[in-house]
Amino acid sequence: MNFIKKFLGSSPKDEIASISSGKLFLTRSPQSPKGELECLYNDAFACIRKSNTAFCYELCINRVYQEGELDLHGSSGFDDSDESDEDDEALGNVRSGTSQTKDEWTFFIVEELRLRTYTKSNGTRAISWMDLNGDIDDRFEFIVDEDVKSAQVDAFMLAIYKCLYEQKYHKSSNAIRDRKALDEFVYTPEEGVIDFDSFKEESTDLAMLPDKERKKIHSNPSSEYSSATSGDEYHDSFHSARQIEDSKDLHIPATENKSTVPNGTMPVTEDDKLNIRANTAILYNTNSFDLFSFDSDLEKFIIQKSRPEVEALITKKGDWEYALVLESTDKTLLLETLISSLVNPVFNFKFLSFIFNYIPSSKSDLAQACTLLLKFSTLEELSEFQAKFVQATWESINKKSWQKQGISDYEYLVEAFSDMSLDEDDSSIEDSEQNSSEEEEEEDDDDEDDDNELSNINKRIRNSMLKEKRKPIAASDDEDENDDLKRMNDFQPGEKNSYLSVGHLHDKAFVSRGNKIGVFGSEDGDLKFETAINNLKDSNKKSLNPDNMMLHMKDQYMIISDKTLDNKRLYKMDLNRGQLIEEWEIDKYRDVVSYGSNSKFAALTDEQTLIGLSSNGLFRIDPRLPSSKIVDDEATFLQQKPNFSSLATSSQGYIVVASKTGEIRLYNRLGKFATTLIPSLGEEIRGIDVSQDGRWVLATCKTYLLLIDIMIGPMQKNSGNLGFTRYFDKDKKPRPKRLTIKPEHVAYMTAESGEQPLNFTKAYFNTGIDSTETSIITSTGPYLISWPLKKAARKKADHDQEQIYSIKKYDQNVVAENFKFGSSSNVVVTLENDVSLANRSSFRKGGKSVFLPQGK
Repeated sequence: MNFIKKFLGSSPKDEIASISSGKLFLTRSPQSPKGELECLYNDAFACIRKSNTAFCYELCINRVYQEGELDLHGSSGFDDSDESDEDDEALGNVRSGTSQTKDEWTFFIVEELRLRTYTKSNGTRAISWMDLNGDIDDRFEFIVDEDVKSAQVDAFMLAIYKCLYEQKYHKSSNAIRDRKALDEFVYTPEEGVIDFDSFKEESTDLAMLPDKERKKIHSNPSSEYSSATSGDEYHDSFHSARQIEDSKDLHIPATENKSTVPNGTMPVTEDDKLNIRANTAILYNTNSFDLFSFDSDLEKFIIQKSRPEVEALITKKGDWEYALVLESTDKTLLLETLISSLVNPVFNFKFLSFIFNYIPSSKSDLAQACTLLLKFSTLEELSEFQAKFVQATWESINKKSWQKQGISDYEYLVEAFSDMSLDEDDSSIEDSEQNSSEEEEEEDDDDEDDDNELSNINKRIRNSMLKEKRKPIAASDDEDENDDLKRMNDFQPGEKNSYLSVGHLHDKAFVSRGNKIGVFGSEDGDLKFETAINNLKDSNKKSLNPDNMMLHMKDQYMIISDKTLDNKRLYKMDLNRGQLIEEWEIDKYRDVVSYGSNSKFAALTDEQTLIGLSSNGLFRIDPRLPSSKIVDDEATFLQQKPNFSSLATSSQGYIVVASKTGEIRLYNRLGKFATTLIPSLGEEIRGIDVSQDGRWVLATCKTYLLLIDIMIGPMQKNSGNLGFTRYFDKDKKPRPKRLTIKPEHVAYMTAESGEQPLNFTKAYFNTGIDSTETSIITSTGPYLISWPLKKAARKKADHDQEQIYSIKKYDQNVVAENFKFGSSSNVVVTLENDVSLANRSSFRKGGKSVFLPQGK
């Protein structure tokens, strides 16, 4: 073939690998009105080239002109129209990580593209990747010409995997000798089920079936749904579910009346059979969906009503109070539930579905909790429903009008509630508090030391750990067993366990219980009670009940607070003597809502200062100061009250601060305004943690966790930096990944415990010197729950990956938990009346056998 190549903005020396000829297509979902296949370039050249950012590469697809074809477009290959040039530039700017001109498409090579190669039915090789800015399931496809050798395609893909390796780990791939090191970047589409384990990816969309077939399928919408004579093959695929052994589930009897939903899912009384329209304002209504309920015996979703036999309404019941209502065609009320976090919503655009929990408001009816699914007929219908649902959710939480939100915040909230991927574009916003160029210049001066700071800190910590250690709270040599027994008996009666602090140097765990602290040590793979510190009292002889405990100065001391007793004071305990030795009034006019170490491992050093947090300020605490303990030049107070609630620090001393309003602020150092402000999703943040390298932030809300990648993504001014040290582009925001429990598992929990579900305790990463975070731990009720960090971070959306969390159930509620220092598998678990050590190998994937006792 005779052709002329046109390269735009690249030169051969920039190229890493190339494929000489092929065709570029854009493939779309069969449901798309734009058509399933669009040819972008009939003749094209593919190459990989370096970008201007270190460890960042571009996939470039260039149009190739045949001889004489250029003459049709002018000598340059472009129109001379200024308007056309402006359109090209605008299109390039709106695509995150993607740019396009008339003759070139450019894509930053990131994992989100899900690049893969495969062989088509006609034997030709193809390379495919996602259109991150297109509709659901839109993908680019480069069809390699037949005269290109297969080995060249394989070499091209190997180069892509190496680019992904360098982009993720920010180091050269030249040292890689084993291809297995790149296996994590080989994307293989999953052919399994989506997150609610019911719909096969290959199954036919119910909405796409002809009307006659749909009527046949829905002719018997009961628990015998899969036995319909027509469409059995479709049913088997649509309702495939995994088998769970050794248990039985809640029995929800099937309905015999088509006009109602199964008993136990939508309890209806005679008083409920009212026309909801007469009593409330209707914000939205639709009947373009089929209604399914989760059958706990079969562990799959069973159809209950088909469109248009049921209607969904979003209604306003009062000031900032909204409800989701389902009613039949004769206006009989089937279900009404307040829109709140307990609904546990999941929007699944791949399968046009909305899944949620129905949790009865009366505690006596909690056994009737269930999981429902609305399967919409079109993407537009689901999107419109989602917009109204998110608006109602946001207003019910924030108690103010949605209309006051800016468009960027609107899109951010919709995406967050849709379980969008946190790392889809790795973006955030410039903090409103970052308002002077002088501060940025100061940061430039200090950043030269950032690379060495972590290694220096770890070196100092290792040296301190090698020094002689004193064993805290050691019993004296003349103490006998009766004294130990007396301490244990004194520790048990009365109050329940409330707080946990895990030691760094001595393999101890400290548990508060009223005005006592129990000390536990590891022995034979479990924790053993060693001693107790009883009858804690302040200088005025008032009982002190710790609500926060922080180990300090090589685990020889503990900093304690009791905000109920005095929210302006902290107390220092000598663990070797088991006595309070100092009492600090931090400031006469400022409360202390939380406090923490100067850096993640500062407790392993002799550092005496710490970081304090008030409702509107962040500051250093130096207990050696004579009056106020706040260091003035290392304090920042905001005029507005952000309602700060908790803080955490990285190894470098970067500080993340959470608030009751749900906002998260990232600080490079004390005494400065936040570099980055991550907007609120509306719910209070109860706890915050950060990985030691500052890359990941983990926030705990009542019904979900937020995992946030703080690395500034490609196509931004400060790409490759952390949000602690540099600001994100103004129109970019890091997208938190919501980690929560599947709706059907929540229904199991509620039915079994008889309590309101999902009340997460503070979540933690595992941590340790010279170790990398690999796991997340939290709990709710009697359930201990763990996520593998790698899978959680790479998870694109709930329907794209199998359930990744695992669970361990106890016979008491878990009140606190944390990993043993330096371990990613052993977890210290504090129950209401017990303390134990759990190994993650004993956790199990969620299923009714995990949630329900044997024989139920």
